[in-house]
Amino acid sequence: MTGTIIPLRSKDEETSALAHFDVLAAELLTEGRAASLSAAWLDAILTELHRNRVQLCAVMEDQHRSGLAAHAQFGGLATGIRAVANQTLARIDQLIEFAELRLSDLPVTDGRDDHSRSPNEEMLQNNLSRAVYRVETAGT
Repeated sequence: MTGTIIPLRSKDEETSALAHFDVLAAELLTEGRAASLSAAWLDAILTELHRNRVQLCAVMEDQHRSGLAAHAQFGGLATGIRAVANQTLARIDQLIEFAELRLSDLPVTDGRDDHSRSPNEEMLQNNLSRAVYRVETAGT
């Protein structure tokens, strides 16, 4: 892809929790694995969501195997952790479904430069940013 313009973030924005999505999206776009910046950004988010889902499932399995719930001293805590983990897993699944649906709605190419976004694309990015941030901070 020649002549692609990828907007760079300022130094202040580089510390953003979401800055790594821009890097991943830029890689996907420049490697020709995405038709637009919006598609690349959604692909980057989906990759991260799937990775987070796998990690959470592994943690849940480790907790289950540890038998922590069987201990009288930790049973209630383990039950609470399991409930929060199940809620987080359900939310990740919702976000994956939402992002996949939006990705399938994007045109293969929209005829515009990749650095320009429609108001709907901006709204989508903002909604996903907030949702991913909530999932990332749910465990803290």
